[in-house]
Amino acid sequence: MLRPTPGLTLLTTLQEESLGSEMITSGNFSSPSPWTLAAKWSISGGKLVHIAGAADTASQVAGSMVAAPVAGSTYRVTFTVESISAGLFTVTLGGATYASPIIASGSYSFEITATDTTGLILTATASLAVSLDSMSVKTLTYPQYAIRGMLPVGDYLYVVYGPYLRRLDSAFSSTTLNSDWLMNSTGLVTMAHIRSGDGFQIMICDGTDKSAYIYDTDTELFTVLNELDYDFQGGGSVAALDGYFLSHQVDGDRIYNSEVSEGLSWDAADDSRAWVKTSDIQRIYAHDQLLWIFKQDGAEVFYNSGEAGDTQPTFQRMSGGAINIGTIASWSVASIKDKLFWLGSDKTVQMATGQSLRTVSTPQLSYQIEAMATVSDAVGYGYTEEGHDFYVLSFPSTDVTYVYDSSMDEWHERESYDSDRQTDGRHRSNCYAYFQDRHVVGDFANTKLYELDTTVRTEDGNRIIRQRITQNINQDNLMLFLNRFEVHFEGGIGLANGQGSSPLAMLRVSKDGGHVWSGVRTAPMGGKGNYDTRSYWAQLGSGRDFAVWLSVSDPVKAIVIGAYLDYEQGYA
Repeated sequence: MLRPTPGLTLLTTLQEESLGSEMITSGNFSSPSPWTLAAKWSISGGKLVHIAGAADTASQVAGSMVAAPVAGSTYRVTFTVESISAGLFTVTLGGATYASPIIASGSYSFEITATDTTGLILTATASLAVSLDSMSVKTLTYPQYAIRGMLPVGDYLYVVYGPYLRRLDSAFSSTTLNSDWLMNSTGLVTMAHIRSGDGFQIMICDGTDKSAYIYDTDTELFTVLNELDYDFQGGGSVAALDGYFLSHQVDGDRIYNSEVSEGLSWDAADDSRAWVKTSDIQRIYAHDQLLWIFKQDGAEVFYNSGEAGDTQPTFQRMSGGAINIGTIASWSVASIKDKLFWLGSDKTVQMATGQSLRTVSTPQLSYQIEAMATVSDAVGYGYTEEGHDFYVLSFPSTDVTYVYDSSMDEWHERESYDSDRQTDGRHRSNCYAYFQDRHVVGDFANTKLYELDTTVRTEDGNRIIRQRITQNINQDNLMLFLNRFEVHFEGGIGLANGQGSSPLAMLRVSKDGGHVWSGVRTAPMGGKGNYDTRSYWAQLGSGRDFAVWLSVSDPVKAIVIGAYLDYEQGYA
């Protein structure tokens, strides 16, 4: 049985607004210049005043502004109405007028999206009597950062995107936790947590030498770890084990541990060395109560020796805990239950159960990986759904994603539609967390969080093309005559209306082993409630080396139960 890959449902978009420089001159009304004031408008005593008597305007033309509006850009307009006794006025910027006329005193802040390049205009009714102060116009943008890491802790999901740490509740409402201490804004991060006091501490590493971040859920303090103030020597990546935070040197073979239950207390002497292999540590990962230490030329497995405070290091290598295959991509390391996966230094995908190692990449997949120019940026995560354990491995430089179903010992490829490039590429997911009974993934290109959902047939509204290409069909290089090819889909899966109400399966045939493909032929899959529809294609031609390409793009539940081929054997 072939099952459809999950769709993506948008859960939330994380946004932090960014304001540009001031665009108008004399917004504090210290001078009439460069304002253009009609008869009933005046500037006096640091106020912009209109008296009743005429419907007219106060404006600042584009040429007098610090910067003219740009059509399509959004601007934050703020000002204070100190007094207003009658009438109203409107605010227009870049050809667009704010929807609500100003009729009451108070502080105002709103957005206007310009439609042209004209300046700022205040238009008063004839009866208006008003006094204004402190006007400002600034460009408003929402920077597009990648989702860099996620970690569920207690009742919340903590998400790093760009330079920000956000806390999300069960409704996916979010709060920024580090407005005063911004992090670096690019690259994936590792995250871990321990219990501390009456709450938790969350530690974040972005690969910066001797630098990391701690957020305390009890005190709600965000702290930057460094060498000077905290004797912190790590920064490469972080793991948590038995109440300790652990972090390794960016360039070296040492791993440092915090005090138990206290991520703000470090001692450079509390260290362990992974010295069996000579290369630098690439990644540490806590798995099955053990600490896995990955280098490029091998890996080592450590455990908590219980010798904290003695002359021996707290964490020591297990007997037999040296593994010859390291990782060429530190972000590829991921676990599912008792299984640990990574992209090996030999460009094969490795799976460890306990300390037993097995290569799970097929020769065909290994060939594809070997052909890639860059694999060091590969990123992986794992999850379990409907009894299947999936290891998702993306290669950003090659723009492709491969997924291993360890329950079936099978690989498949996942693609997402890129609306900007209008083509398919790597899957949108960049990192993963299981939170509130949802499989939550973060986007690699923007600040969106999605739910992986097998009941959804699109990705945030974008279509999914589900495809299966057969292995070559040949028989001793004899001529074959293909009479009929039938696919047994789960029936009655059409939607009530719209696209997918009469779903179609598409078929292309190659007669030369997959080099040249025929045009697309379609067959019905069965509308809603039509369980006896048969999807088949007849008279597919003759050849010696066939391949069949099956695809479905309608947003329906496309489950392949079986496929059948009727052919006749011909001459040599």
